[in-house]
Amino acid sequence: MMADELIGVIGHPGWTAFDLLPTSNKTCQWRCPEPRCRYEYPAPPSRRSGQSSGCPRWARQRTAAARVCPKPGKSLQDMHVVIASDFGSSTRRP
Repeated sequence: MMADELIGVIGHPGWTAFDLLPTSNKTCQWRCPEPRCRYEYPAPPSRRSGQSSGCPRWARQRTAAARVCPKPGKSLQDMHVVIASDFGSSTRRP
């Protein structure tokens, strides 16, 4: 839940998620809920709720991971067998 990620509202000590509208432009400090990340970053609730955005660092990690491994049927071996065979056995994954 997005409210669980809220650390605080910058410039308004003591404010909680109950003091904010989803469309608020007040800058808040958030903590990524992903246990492997836990990055803290500033963003207004309007950006978090309206755009369904989250932790920028974790989003980059997910995007980078998706680029590293091809989807099933989309690897070089699947799509270009002749070219892939030129790589030889030393580059094959176990």
